Amino acid sequence: MEEITPYSPFPYGFRGDKERGAYCEIDLGNGFTRFLVIYARAYKEDKERDEQLVSEGYTEWNRIYPEIEQLGYIPDENTTFWLYHLDICDIDKKYLEDSDSEIFAKNAINCKSHYFDDFYKIMDYVKEQYGVGFSDFHKDWETNYPQY
Repeated sequence: MEEITPYSPFPYGFRGDKERGAYCEIDLGNGFTRFLVIYARAYKEDKERDEQLVSEGYTEWNRIYPEIEQLGYIPDENTTFWLYHLDICDIDKKYLEDSDSEIFAKNAINCKSHYFDDFYKIMDYVKEQYGVGFSDFHKDWETNYPQY
């Protein structure tokens, strides 16, 4: 297992993008497609500023990082550099042809979100739940996910 660094949320060779995420497209065989999308967000990138805001009472950790509330704990800042958000949804393939994000959002069904503080926990989860792995994820433009 390659170590995740503060410079990249994904290991070398993983077809994800730091800004746009990583996309997995699964043909469900019934006219529907399932998308699994992993988004990453830097954790405590500006640690001093964040700590000052919290210590002076301007905000709380779960307001700076809403993912913390979903995780149920504050991740260790010495080992966690990224927080991950996994979005899962199904859509009828007819809405993917010449589709935009509004049509996609309006017609997506069975949508779920999960939060992680470890990339490899996401990989374990998607393997167990959906039977996909590392090589099934791609850049957004390599899938039928709407680009605009």
